[in-house]
Amino acid sequence: MMFICVAVAMPAASIFAVIAKRRESAQPTKLEQRHASFKKRLLASNPTAGPSDRGPSRAVTVGKLLDLFEGFQDFIQARTAYYLVPNVIVPLTKSGRISYAELAGPSSLDYFISHFWGTSFAHFVETVQKHAECAGSEDWRSLAYWICFISNNQWRVEEEVGNGDWRKSSFYLALQDKGCKATCMVLDPQAEPLRRSWCLFEVLQTYLLLQDPSAPEFEGLIFCTSSGVLDGQRDGVYDVSVALARRLAGLSVAEATATNKDDQQMIVDLIEEEGGIESMNHFIKTNMLETLKKMQVCFNGSIVALCDELDRTTAAPPAQHAALHPTDSEHVVIDVDLADRGELPTLLTQASWRSGLSKDSDTWFHM
Repeated sequence: MMFICVAVAMPAASIFAVIAKRRESAQPTKLEQRHASFKKRLLASNPTAGPSDRGPSRAVTVGKLLDLFEGFQDFIQARTAYYLVPNVIVPLTKSGRISYAELAGPSSLDYFISHFWGTSFAHFVETVQKHAECAGSEDWRSLAYWICFISNNQWRVEEEVGNGDWRKSSFYLALQDKGCKATCMVLDPQAEPLRRSWCLFEVLQTYLLLQDPSAPEFEGLIFCTSSGVLDGQRDGVYDVSVALARRLAGLSVAEATATNKDDQQMIVDLIEEEGGIESMNHFIKTNMLETLKKMQVCFNGSIVALCDELDRTTAAPPAQHAALHPTDSEHVVIDVDLADRGELPTLLTQASWRSGLSKDSDTWFHM
């Protein structure tokens, strides 16, 4: 009988344990609590959040990008977009099934961002901020950038990439917009974006736009780093430029891959139609070569300016201990009592050196 009671009690205990676990799991985690509070703030500033047209109208300002990073920085830390999207972007946009840009409040793009998801999000944000600060706008926080994981609806990825037709992809629509000033490539020291097929697609479209007479103001491909823009106009990025140039010198876009093999093949075929892999390599390396030439001019100018500054501020050191710098008509006077204490040789040596006297110079002894 006792055995039966225990046998019956065991399932009951298990049931209570499951119920307790479910109740415990129903309590929101710290990250979920942050989702709720952050989303509340977003909706307060953008109460009409909802779907909008794909492409150029779904950019996000630098200010809102910084808000996102600062809002979840303690969770993101050194992690990448591979963490950010499933753990932050998707939960925030779940109820409305919209893009993060639509939730935060979209803007028309100023620049298109080409990047690698595996780059640290902190590095990414810092690089975009550096470019915005260098772009010449006093209100740099209002500049808008089209960023795929923020501008694309993560709930409708197939639609965003054009359902198999790249001409209908959000990437292409954004790049082709007349308001797009340039393609900003966020580079790390390993130049990882140039190993990704979709980044090459973006570089290809940039290349074609530069040859399009209907887009005369398009600035082309801009290399951006967390140290600053590689444009030959700013100090402090010489080492980064050299490191990237070395990396690009041995890089072939034939090494590029994509998670979706169909996308990868589509992009390879497209590149072949527009001149082939070697033409793309030439375009990328030529851009880097021109950047290096600008950096060289800037570096040389900085060196010349520094030399001039040092030359202007360099003067003969002031005379010290004038009593020990006798003229030709003066003599060094030494107390003879020093000889008794054994200090005469040292003093004679110092006196001769400081006065410029030779060993044959006359020396008067004070008695």
